[in-house]
Amino acid sequence: MTDATVGLHRMAPPHLPSFIPGADGSDGMFGTMSMLIVVGAFVAGTIYFKIHSLPEHMAAGLGRAHYQLVGILALLALFTHENIFWVAALILAVVQIPDLLTPIRSIADSLDSIKRTVAHAEEASSTVPAAAEASPVAKGGSDHA
Repeated sequence: MTDATVGLHRMAPPHLPSFIPGADGSDGMFGTMSMLIVVGAFVAGTIYFKIHSLPEHMAAGLGRAHYQLVGILALLALFTHENIFWVAALILAVVQIPDLLTPIRSIADSLDSIKRTVAHAEEASSTVPAAAEASPVAKGGSDHA
């Protein structure tokens, strides 16, 4: 017998496949598959979380309220496994919410400015006649007694 066939059973073929464990219990395929599954799970989890954070990355420059709304929807989708929340977050990240508050503030500021101008004009017109009535010069009289 040769050294290569010493550990083999007499009924075993001389060329065994590599995935069969050795007589000492070492299993190369088990170790390889274990590492492949661990690395694969890590890579799959990384890709999963990267895809789930995609709407938040897209909405990063759109404003604080918009970003928070997209972030809340993405977190709801992550924890509840309801894909509609993620789709809604993605759509909100792509579509900008119109700014309705700025025109309303501008209208309010303009109305306030008009109100102050009118109040100033009324105040000026009400103080001029009172001063004119108090002055004898304004009545047509003279200063000299």
